[in-house]
Amino acid sequence: MNQVLQLREFRDNYLLHGIRESVHDCVNVCNYTFDPAVAIFIDPPPPTKPPMQVILTPLPGILTP
Repeated sequence: MNQVLQLREFRDNYLLHGIRESVHDCVNVCNYTFDPAVAIFIDPPPPTKPPMQVILTPLPGILTP
């Protein structure tokens, strides 16, 4: 196997897998850490709901591998 194929295999099987796991772990930590505070912030004052919905709605699609 030549070096290019070895590097591609490393990238696809190890590097990207590790990056995805790290991002997933970070998202989970952020969700459990900040979600309650964000929910409290956006729930009572109705003027903040539409802008926060615009900001938060695309996040699941962006973060899904």
